Amino acid sequence: MKDYAFRTRFGFCYVYPDRLVFSRGDNVGTVTDKMVGTRSRTLVFILGAAVALLLAAAFYGLYVDMTTLSVLEFVVAAVLIFLIIRLTSVAAQPVIERERIERVEYVDNTLHEPSQFRVVYANDLNSSTTHVIELPETHTSGQEQRAYDLLQRHGYLDIYRERAD
Repeated sequence: MKDYAFRTRFGFCYVYPDRLVFSRGDNVGTVTDKMVGTRSRTLVFILGAAVALLLAAAFYGLYVDMTTLSVLEFVVAAVLIFLIIRLTSVAAQPVIERERIERVEYVDNTLHEPSQFRVVYANDLNSSTTHVIELPETHTSGQEQRAYDLLQRHGYLDIYRERAD
């Protein structure tokens, strides 16, 4: 394992001085380039092509007086446009930039939950979002102390910013 990474319950967290990067595998490049970028772009392209075809068919249907089918195609195209907008705004953010972070809290384990860090940051819409970093449940691995030390060394646990609305 790299010196700047620690294991989480569902993957890895890479701690850099300017950002936090989350990954399911042991390679940062795979997450930031392939999982988020290419797959979501491909899906948006496919949905956009489907919307274009539906709108073209709906306008043609209006031209040849098939209004019922055209209205149905317009409704389906509107739903797909809504899905495209939602996909682009709700897409997972595996990278959290340091300047967006408002605070990082450590929550010690309870009877039913493993230890975790809560990263509160401003998303693209300038509202607060919480990302929970759950640590593995086994205490023998030393990941809890490693994670705390990494976040403390890079100064993430000292961050506390008031939101400017």
